[in-house]
Amino acid sequence: MLDKDLKWALAILLSLVPSAPSLAAPLKPRIVVLTDISPTYTRDVIISGSDSSRATIEVPPDSAGKSFHVICEVTDTGTPRLTRYQRVIVEVKP
Repeated sequence: MLDKDLKWALAILLSLVPSAPSLAAPLKPRIVVLTDISPTYTRDVIISGSDSSRATIEVPPDSAGKSFHVICEVTDTGTPRLTRYQRVIVEVKP
């Protein structure tokens, strides 16, 4: 789990680029915001490029003082398919 603490910003850029070259099948990234389990911010959050290796999350202006959870998921296309998940908790300071 990664905990990001920030003041209100226009956007967050997340990169799902592997740290080492993959010897396996191509990778399929996906980023989602879980507003249903987020402790304080439950409105929709816009993600541009949610199915690419670089995604931009627009931090809503009304999220100051609140937090939301982002799940980064990468699945390979081999057999069997393997998936890795990383949770990012974004806490927006007032």
